[in-house]
Amino acid sequence: MALTTCKECGGKMSDRATECPHCGCPREFQGEIQPKDNSSTQSQEPLSEQIQPNPKKTHKGLWISIAAILVIALCAGAFLLFGGTSTLKITPELTKALQRYDQIDAFSEGMAAVRRDGKWGYINLQGEEVIPCQFSDEFP
Repeated sequence: MALTTCKECGGKMSDRATECPHCGCPREFQGEIQPKDNSSTQSQEPLSEQIQPNPKKTHKGLWISIAAILVIALCAGAFLLFGGTSTLKITPELTKALQRYDQIDAFSEGMAAVRRDGKWGYINLQGEEVIPCQFSDEFP
């Protein structure tokens, strides 16, 4: 068995290997190593000492970190752009509309419960009555 040197990473490998065990470069692009001693094709050193890995440095962790930061930034931007709560703009028309009611609850999902003459209904952010005040607060 003869050893060859990988032209990609410089690591040693068997001449019977189909690709470099260190970097995966295909065998057809590899050259052969000449034995140190011309009298013998077999080296005196054990194979484990002859093969010295020279792995190709990758920046896999860096790219994963960058991708994670981008995903978090995109999610945060989408939340701020699309997931924000609707705001209530207090206009003179809304103020006038709210004076018609005896009680007004907090706005939730763009509507607020209102009570007039003991009956409950709902208004939207513009002060328009979406569900008329027709429901009693008495329970059977």
